[in-house]
This record gives sequence, C-alpha cells and structure tokens, in this order.
Amino acid sequence: MNKASILESLDKVRKVTKNTDGIEGAVLLEAKNKILSMTGFNRFGITIKTWCDIYEESEWSCAVNALNLMMVLKQLPDDDITIELSKEQLILSGNFSKVELRTFDLSLWPDLPQLNSPVKVRIQSRMVLETAHATAKTGSGNSLNSSYHLVVAGGQSCITTTDGFRFSIRGETENGGKKEVDAVIPSTFMGLTATVADDVDLEIDGDLLCASFENVTIWGKTFPGMYYNIDKILNINPKTTVSTDLDELINAIQLSMALINKKDEWRILLDISRENGILVRNAGKTYGEAKSRVPAKVDGEDLKICFNGKFLLNALQTVPSDSPIVFTGQTGLSVIRGVDNGLPFIEGILPCRYA
Repeated sequence: MNKASILESLDKVRKVTKNTDGIEGAVLLEAKNKILSMTGFNRFGITIKTWCDIYEESEWSCAVNALNLMMVLKQLPDDDITIELSKEQLILSGNFSKVELRTFDLSLWPDLPQLNSPVKVRIQSRMVLETAHATAKTGSGNSLNSSYHLVVAGGQSCITTTDGFRFSIRGETENGGKKEVDAVIPSTFMGLTATVADDVDLEIDGDLLCASFENVTIWGKTFPGMYYNIDKILNINPKTTVSTDLDELINAIQLSMALINKKDEWRILLDISRENGILVRNAGKTYGEAKSRVPAKVDGEDLKICFNGKFLLNALQTVPSDSPIVFTGQTGLSVIRGVDNGLPFIEGILPCRYA
C-alpha cells in the first residue's frame, strides 16, 4: 500500500474524529476490491468516509484508534507498507518495522446515515469560505451562532452567517421564488465540505445532510430551530455613506491594531467627516497611539464611531476595495454591500460603545 495515499485519506477522517480512547476516536478500515475505505464520526452528527487505492486484493474490516494509526504511519519508512488483520490485531509493516494495533468491537460502530428523497443543491465553496469569519468560534461548531443559514429559492442559493455582533451574506437575498431549501447547517459540516472542492453538491433530506466528492463523502445533520430574521435587520436608515479605497483603510486599521492589546478590546475609532475623510486611531493607549488619515468621499452626516478592529478587518478583507460603506449612526448597524465576480454580498457589523 502507498503510505502517502493512506495518510492523505486518514488526515481527512481525523478532522472529524476526536482525540479519545473510545469509539469516537476510532477509524473504521474496510479493504475490498483493491480499495481501502476509512470512516470516522463524532457526537455532533458528522460522519466522513474516504477511499484510496491499494495494490493487493484483500477483504477485511476493523476499527482502530485514528490518532494512534496516524502516529504509527508517520513513523514508518516512506516506502510502501503492508496492512493486514490477524487475530483482532491490525498489523502494519514497513521494511524491518512491525506494529500491532488493538482493534475495537465492530458491533459498536453506528450505521451510515441513509437519505431517501433528498433535495440536491450546488453551492460555490467561496460562499462558505467568505462568510466563515462571521461565525462564532465555539468548540463544537454546533450552535445557531456558529452555523450557516442556507436558503435556496428560484434556483438561487444564499448563505448567511452571524455571531450576534456581525453578519455576512453571499448570494441573492431577494428573488421572490418559492423556498426549496431553508436549513441551518453547523459550521463543522460546511467547513469540511468547502475545503474539498470549488463547488459543493449537497443533498438534504429532512434533518440529514450529505456531500459527495470524488473520494470523500460527508454526512451531517441540520441545526434545529429558526434562524435570525436578517431581512428585518437590513431594513436600515442610512445616515452616512463613505466611498474610499478599502485597501488604504485596511492598512490604517492594521497600523492602529499593532498598538492594541486584549485589554483594549481591539477597539478602533473612526472619525468620519466630509472635510477630512476618515481619521483612524486606536481607542486604547496602552502601548501608544497611531493616527492615519484616509481620503474618502463622505455623503451625509459627519460621524465618530468605534468598532472591534478584528471584526471590521474581517469584513473589509472579504469585499472589493471600491465597495461603499453605509453607516446608520454611532450605535446602529453598518453595512457594506455589492457584487463581486457575479456573486452578491452583504457585510454587516455593529459598533462598540466608547465614551
């Protein structure tokens, strides 16, 4: 067997399995018809199965600890290796090395999810990757604020994420068509699928999810409950609109961020005026102060506003540099919207309070 191919498949499975000694930390190995499949699952409802070619015809199955298998494979010589099952032990051999791994009772292994009449949807991976910054970074990735809201209507897909302080949308939000899909999908599932290919082909059947690729299949479950009413949130009253080179604004923010620590809560102040454009400075002065003026066209009211610098950078770095920013006041929602390479986008962020 080719060591590199096996490691590549196992690495995908390890993104799902946990570092535990129990069955959740195991990988199911099945050899048949010169193909070795590997399957792993976790308690959040994610199951992954991968395939790789092997040289010899053999038929066997067993489950072993995925982390132990990974560590052993990495230490074996880079030449071809031999894997076989003997007396409930998985035996790995390479050159003059031989390792025996304890196997699990296969009766403990759950059945693979079965979808009966799924709705099939294709979404661009960039829709997932470009909205990932607005999901809450929780350990499980299985909460409303760390999920993706997928709506498909009239053949058009739209993805929304929010962590309660900001939101990110990719796709058409208003097309008037009947909703074919309205699902809240955990970020753990979406994150896995989006890194495999440029386009994600999803199958949705009730609360079951499935995404299939050339040599990988991933199953998951939707998150129960209703998502936030983003359409209502977007019903805003603009007070100030700013057009500027966002790359220059990003550089100014990054300069001020260099003098901010966690104690200052990453706060950045923007002093926006029709006369001077945008003055950017850090709110806290623990390490000093940085000020930068960014030329800008300002329509509407002058404004002083404070943001979490990290959140603001996340939004600015995912949109075209000529996108206008719409502010609704010192305490209201700020929005960036437009179209990037044919894909509509909306970024929203709430300001911080600062005296």
